[in-house]
Amino acid sequence: MNLIENSKSNYTNILHLGEELLNEGFELQITLGGYSMSPYLRNGETVIIKKESFNSLKIGDIIVFRSINKMIAHRIIAIRNINQHKTLITKGDSLIYFDKTITEERYIGKIKEFYRKNKSIKIDTPWCSVFNKLMSFISVISIPFLIILIPITLSSHFIKTHLLFFTK
Repeated sequence: MNLIENSKSNYTNILHLGEELLNEGFELQITLGGYSMSPYLRNGETVIIKKESFNSLKIGDIIVFRSINKMIAHRIIAIRNINQHKTLITKGDSLIYFDKTITEERYIGKIKEFYRKNKSIKIDTPWCSVFNKLMSFISVISIPFLIILIPITLSSHFIKTHLLFFTK
């Protein structure tokens, strides 16, 4: 038995079960893995996901969507209507690229709250909605700066770790 294939199969089954529970009106509690939403959401934090109407989603909301047999949580930065079908454009806060457009078929749910240091933080309050819209704007306008700063930071690190060695 190939354990990797079995593991992928089990994960796919769990993913489908989670989607079914959300579609039945249950909330789903999962632990995040990764840094794409950092610093707003951090690796290892627990989030609560609830299914909301696809048409009720707004810019700034953090949604969970399906991407090649895994779940991704990213922020909505734009909403488009293409041929009278709503599509979402999402992006991880710390990433420099946008995701492939999200259709209703790929949408799983919306993050309603998360836990940090054993404290519940609800992100569907009016104040958080304003903050999340601001974060979506900042996430987009920061792309040119990140494109410029990442090479500078990497080259600065390279200079400090490699080239300065030769000057001593």
